[in-house]
Amino acid sequence: MNKVHWNSIVLDGTVPDDVVKEMIDESYDLTKPKMRKRKFTVITNDQTNEM
Repeated sequence: MNKVHWNSIVLDGTVPDDVVKEMIDESYDLTKPKMRKRKFTVITNDQTNEM
């Protein structure tokens, strides 16, 4: 893996929890596999039916 774009943080309380969560969410969004439109539609329809 290319570590050029990695972020490192020390979890000692100096970085607020909400900032750490935002960093994790943004990182996931940048690296998650792209869903095809059909698969996304099926997932969202399933979630709509559950409500």
